Amino acid sequence: MEEVQKVAAYVDARIAEVLAAGATADTLGATVLALMNVAGLYFETQRELEQAQSTISQSLQTLDEKLSSALSE
Repeated sequence: MEEVQKVAAYVDARIAEVLAAGATADTLGATVLALMNVAGLYFETQRELEQAQSTISQSLQTLDEKLSSALSE
């Protein structure tokens, strides 16, 4: 239940930001804009995570190759 409350508070804050920015005075419109912003942040974070995972994977592969080379000497 605590997680649901955190999500609700986060969404409420994003809606308040949209309303404060004056993007729309309509509550439904503000909700839609806020949730689109949240979705955009989600996809950006997902892309950053994929890039980080790729970097880590490449680093691990390089370390594995160096370790294998050192052990075979």
